[in-house]
Amino acid sequence: MKHSARHLAYLPQELGCPQMDVYTLACHGRFATLGVVRTLGERDRRLVRQAMELTGVWGLRDRRLADISGGELQRAYLAMVVAQDAGTLLLDEPSAHLDAHRRWELAGLLRGLAGEGLAVVVATHDVESAFSSADNVCLMADGRVAAQGPPDVVAASGAVAPALGVGVAEQDDPKLLWRYALTRA
Repeated sequence: MKHSARHLAYLPQELGCPQMDVYTLACHGRFATLGVVRTLGERDRRLVRQAMELTGVWGLRDRRLADISGGELQRAYLAMVVAQDAGTLLLDEPSAHLDAHRRWELAGLLRGLAGEGLAVVVATHDVESAFSSADNVCLMADGRVAAQGPPDVVAASGAVAPALGVGVAEQDDPKLLWRYALTRA
């Protein structure tokens, strides 16, 4: 497990609220790289701080997890998996509990991490975000792959409406947050 944790960071959909502060939670992302003594070194502390700043929770570092909002807790957990410094992030519904603006910021953050060379895999029901942010989309229906490929290819495939009960269409309005919008099936 420890070896795979150096390569794959996983953020589940359901999150607990352990009795600790935000900084301590983020530090748990470094667990797989620590020796027997389990002491954070300078590099570990730097990675934790960078992850917390990147996810917008550095200012919450001294707050207890029980005292922050659901969206802040989600971003604290995201800081933990980013601090893990793995090559692949596997995220299950990472935008759960986030308001519209934070969802948009998260999409930009994940695009940035992918741009830095990380493999970012997101399981989500947030269709607009997925189609607008992803390089590739894998559309699932009834436990099977209904369509996969670049968002424009999947959107045009005719598989979206049968799979989701709604369609998705690319928009050409720079004022919109998402490039793709839901349409009636």
